[in-house]
Amino acid sequence: MTAKESLNRDYGLLLGFLKSVSLRLRFSIALEILLLFSCGFILILLGTLFTLKLRETFPYLPFLYGLIAILFLCSLIFLGLWRMAFRPSLERVARGLEEKFPRLSDDVTNSLLLFNQMRRGKGTEHLSEALIAAQIRRTANQVSTIKPW
Repeated sequence: MTAKESLNRDYGLLLGFLKSVSLRLRFSIALEILLLFSCGFILILLGTLFTLKLRETFPYLPFLYGLIAILFLCSLIFLGLWRMAFRPSLERVARGLEEKFPRLSDDVTNSLLLFNQMRRGKGTEHLSEALIAAQIRRTANQVSTIKPW
């Protein structure tokens, strides 16, 4: 196996792991939004009992409460769609992984940056391809030891 093939294979492993972490993050965000929406809906249903009791004192209270409830649910839906639409970049996932596992230090972001620089051909004149391949291989091996649960 040549150094270029090894480099592409190790970068593919690293990229696959980062994409799986990103997918899990998106699933957890979706679950969070679903739970937030259901809690908001339950709170609105509980509040309707309050407005029905005070209808005699404040005749427009059910109407105002209905408007506020609709705005609240629409804002929760908008927040959920906003958070689901913008997934985190691979660099952001790599930084989060490095923060969670300090033994990785800056290896993951450095490997991503080195591979992108080498692919573009900028700034890697003084670095050998074998050195970059070794860095990415070491990072892929470190990341593969992380348990997903």
